[in-house]
Amino acid sequence: MNDTTPCLCGDPRSYEQCCGLIHHDISNAQTAESLMRARYSAYSTDNLDFIRQSWHSSTLPDDVEPNEAGFSWQGLKIIDTEAGGTDDEQGVVEFIASYTMNGQAGTLHERSHFKREAGQWRYFDGKQKKGVPVTSEKIGRNDPCPCGSGKKYKRCCYK
Repeated sequence: MNDTTPCLCGDPRSYEQCCGLIHHDISNAQTAESLMRARYSAYSTDNLDFIRQSWHSSTLPDDVEPNEAGFSWQGLKIIDTEAGGTDDEQGVVEFIASYTMNGQAGTLHERSHFKREAGQWRYFDGKQKKGVPVTSEKIGRNDPCPCGSGKKYKRCCYK
C-alpha cells in the first residue's frame, strides 16, 4: 500500500496515516479502537505477524491462519466502545465486519475485549454478539448492505 491508498478500516485517512502507523509500530495504537481497526486491516491483508504481535500473550492461540481462498473482508463498522482510552487498562470494542466468501456476503458482529500488556494495547478475546448470527446468505447488488450502513450493497461493501 502507498501513501494515498485509503485505509481498509474505513477511516478517511490513508493507510499510511492510519493503520499503517500501527502496523509499523504497535505503540502507535493509543486506544483499543485504534488497535481494533489495525487488526481488521491486518486480517484484510493477511498480515499474520501483526495479528500475533497484537494478541495478548495469555490468550494467543498456537496458530493464526490466513484467510481461506475466496474469502475477502469488505468493511468495518464500529458500533460501540467502552473505556479503552489513553488512560485505561481495559476496553471493549463492538463491531460489525462485512465479508464475502465465494461471492456470498456475510457479517461478523463481535464484542472484542482489549487489555494493556507491557503498556501497549493487546487483543484479549472476543465474543460474538448474542442473538446476532454470522450471516452467509446470498446478497443481491440492490439489497441493503449487510454491514448496516443503510446503503445498497452495490454502493457499499460490494466494491
